Amino acid sequence: MARDTASSGPTGQTLVDAFGTLPAGARVGRYDIVSVLGRGGFGITYRARDVQLGRDVALKEYLPVHFAERQDNLAVLPRSTQVASDFTWGRERFLAEAKTLAQLGGVRGVVAVHDFLKANGTAYMVMALVRGETLESILRREQTLPFAMLDRFLHPLLDGLERVHATGFLHRDIKPGNVIVDEQGQGTLIDFGAARITLHDRTQSMTVIFTPGYAPFEQTSASGQGPWTDIYALGATLYHGVTGAPPPNAIERMLGDRMVAARTVGAGRYPPAFLAAIDAALALKPEQRPQNIAAWRRVLAGEAVPGATAGGPSWQVVGPVPQPAVAVPPAPAPAGRNGRGLAWATAGAVAVALLGGGGYWAWSTGASRTPPSQTTSAPPPAAPTPQPPPQQATAASPETVALQNQCANAGRRFASAIVVQACTQLIQAGGEPSTVARAYSGRGAAYVVMGDQVAAVRDFDAAIKLDGRNARFYQNRADVYGKSGQNERAIADYNQAIAVDARDAAAYVGRGDVHLRMGNETQALRDYEQAVKLDPANAAAAYKQGLIFANRKDFSQAIRAYTQAIQSAPSEFDYYAKRAVAYEASGDLARAVADYDMAINVRPRDSAALYQRSLLKRRLGDAAGADADLKRAKAIDPNL
Repeated sequence: MARDTASSGPTGQTLVDAFGTLPAGARVGRYDIVSVLGRGGFGITYRARDVQLGRDVALKEYLPVHFAERQDNLAVLPRSTQVASDFTWGRERFLAEAKTLAQLGGVRGVVAVHDFLKANGTAYMVMALVRGETLESILRREQTLPFAMLDRFLHPLLDGLERVHATGFLHRDIKPGNVIVDEQGQGTLIDFGAARITLHDRTQSMTVIFTPGYAPFEQTSASGQGPWTDIYALGATLYHGVTGAPPPNAIERMLGDRMVAARTVGAGRYPPAFLAAIDAALALKPEQRPQNIAAWRRVLAGEAVPGATAGGPSWQVVGPVPQPAVAVPPAPAPAGRNGRGLAWATAGAVAVALLGGGGYWAWSTGASRTPPSQTTSAPPPAAPTPQPPPQQATAASPETVALQNQCANAGRRFASAIVVQACTQLIQAGGEPSTVARAYSGRGAAYVVMGDQVAAVRDFDAAIKLDGRNARFYQNRADVYGKSGQNERAIADYNQAIAVDARDAAAYVGRGDVHLRMGNETQALRDYEQAVKLDPANAAAAYKQGLIFANRKDFSQAIRAYTQAIQSAPSEFDYYAKRAVAYEASGDLARAVADYDMAINVRPRDSAALYQRSLLKRRLGDAAGADADLKRAKAIDPNL
């Protein structure tokens, strides 16, 4: 249990520096401070000497700068009586989680917690001092890493995370800077100290942690998180090792996904199953990712198809590891046009990264109110039994559909409110015009998510006025104009974006979309062709080329375009389904059936695809297969 101890500083030294850190030689319990290893908004980590056991350790101090400050006598006190209860709540949670993590013992792949104690009015966690080099520094030097190295440090991390998740906790800040690689190439996750706590229900001054590039979208909210959240972050870390850079910010991806798949960038250099597992981990929707480490291992080993593995119900336990009950991860709203969208401003990204420091995050239901020592003491409840599909499909009322759409957008709207608040503060703070322009653009993007198009256009206007040489600002405004039916204004803005940066494929895709809505099919096709020329991996542009060719009855060209789209995005249902139609129109029924096979693998309960495949099988003489497909289709939709 935590002990209340006192600290002392070396005679003749100033005890507290400008950052509130303890000086070398200060003692906390039986630990002498040696140096500072790192600081964040949540706490400070020191290198310390255990004078009793004669070993060096990492000592993490709970010091949330939003709530507390160091006094000259080393004591850490709340900044005001208004935040005292929040500070105390966080400190007790810090200690409770330290106790739980210490009970894990020597788990491979995660830093060991040796001890925890109270001192100076705050709390400390004593961890093993892991020797090696951070993956961040290795990537900075090497840019990309060979498969053998990635595979070697990955498996210890999987072992450790699997144990951590079984206790009901998440890491929530997996990134190259929090992975230590030792001389043998083995990986260890560090910063598993205190949880960076969400106090949204208690105060607006502390909020969720979001490391751009590595954190999934659901991490902008305090709900809907689980093992799939850490899987995304670890997948993003591997993506960095394969491509030389992290994926785009998850918020930017939600507004319009421009990420090039790992299977595209790493083709020929890494095993296909490894690349497919990275892409599966980076699925935007939580329910489309592997739901736990056991499921992800099977994808990594090539034993499971990513779409099938990730597409199951989020509450389904895959694998033998018992899991605590978890909230079903929310399904974010559709990301819009694949391959383009509103740029997430750097300044805006700051809005969801208000606190620093790493840590676990309790993800079991109700964990935000209950210390982990209570949530993990009882045996985890059994996973709910998935309910059988309904016997009869009932169309939802328009009112129900509207409510469902609002519910699906709740997480995005909550996050966007945070973004608006932070960007507004950045705008009010002033600074370089380009910096303020990015803040306006970031706030405009948030207003788009919130459905306030007038406010969004107003902010994009301000961004363009401050920095008229940023093509993304014009694209942002064009996107809003296009969605509101102001096609001529949208075209004008896309033209301006292309004039500023003629090599941005997204601008051509956006302009092509507007031309297509206006009935200018030839101009749309030219824009999509230019986008593909600039970015051969732009699946959306290739797919839309296919739609135009198919509409013109040029099925050979349509098949070529759909094939290019599938090569860049092999998990898209529509791409296979549309190519199947083109093959059927060309008389190649066998290939049409093969494409429906792939489409159904992505979306097993699509009754229309099953029905179409049954018709093709019957034409090919496969009566048994046709009957089986028809039976499956009618079980899903009795009206067929």
